[in-house]
Amino acid sequence: MSTTLAWNPRTSALALMLATACASAGCSSPTFADAGADQPGVLDHPDPKGPLDAGPRQDASMACPTGQARCGPACVDLSSDTLHCGACGRVCPAGVACRAGACPPSNDDRASATPIALTAAELVLSGSTDGATFDGPTGCVSGAPNVWYALTLAQRAVVYADTAGSTYNTKIYLVDAAGALVSGACNDDSGCTTGGFTSELQSRIARVLAAGSYAIAVSGSQATDRGAFTLRVQSIPTSYGSFFYEAPIDGSMTVSDRLVGTSARAPLCERGDSGEDVRWFVSCGGASSSLFSVCRSDGGSFVRALGSALYDPVLYVYSGLTGSQVQCNDDGGEAYNCRGTGGDALNYGSRISAPMPRGLSALVVDERLTRNGMNYTLHYELR
Repeated sequence: MSTTLAWNPRTSALALMLATACASAGCSSPTFADAGADQPGVLDHPDPKGPLDAGPRQDASMACPTGQARCGPACVDLSSDTLHCGACGRVCPAGVACRAGACPPSNDDRASATPIALTAAELVLSGSTDGATFDGPTGCVSGAPNVWYALTLAQRAVVYADTAGSTYNTKIYLVDAAGALVSGACNDDSGCTTGGFTSELQSRIARVLAAGSYAIAVSGSQATDRGAFTLRVQSIPTSYGSFFYEAPIDGSMTVSDRLVGTSARAPLCERGDSGEDVRWFVSCGGASSSLFSVCRSDGGSFVRALGSALYDPVLYVYSGLTGSQVQCNDDGGEAYNCRGTGGDALNYGSRISAPMPRGLSALVVDERLTRNGMNYTLHYELR
């Protein structure tokens, strides 16, 4: 048997060894010929260095340690790597740590709450609890992920917040500077379906707060409730008007009082020389009309004349949604029997019957002729 091996200087030594082995086995001597371009030597290699001369190579398919995955040339922990969070190449925003394979919102922790500045009109914020964790407080929550917004009050005020229009079953709550839940400031279901609320499962809170620092949390009703939300925040300072009733009004009721002091605010529909009584309330909004009246036909009353003093009441509503007066009435009119006591032959009483805006509002009882002394009975029906 004749064996022909192509001659290649790089493999000559190995070829001679094979020839010797062949001769020992009784085969005929090998014949060597130059290898052409179309006849490479069977022991040749196109790489000038060849596999015998190559150094060690890194195998891209090399197994990574338990708990890590390969992203390019490196093994990484997808549960905590900020450059590969949950998947190769998924980068968390600057300053945000990867947690359990997700990039949490930057305001995930109360310590990193997003600061907000309250204005006269409503403040609207958008966010999400996707990727967030739960960090308290106890007493209100179900362990659902939460995110935080921080606010500082320079003076005592009523603060209102809701999640009207959010995409999931929310819960909101308010804590003080120490992280303790503010009494009564936790709500799961608002019960509202009008005025911007698309589900009664969206939430709302309203509390009178002293000056200081607070944080509002947006969370979920259950541990699995999370997603995109809209947070709306309103406020009215208790310095609005000369006397502010801190207990909210609600439902239907008749209350009696007496105006004292000097004017701190001016009604848009008339001047108001007397001190004002201010009562706050919240509304779902919508088309239903609420009623505020000092007219006899509605169950209210007022003193028109007392000795030489003459009184003329004015009612108006200030909205935390718009930051302005939305309703104002000086004279209710004959149809509503708005005469007062004390020799009143004309209908000087005031009456408001109109839908209220969503959120926080204040009803103001004022008087336009005399600085103080008007006795009144207010009847209201909130809807």
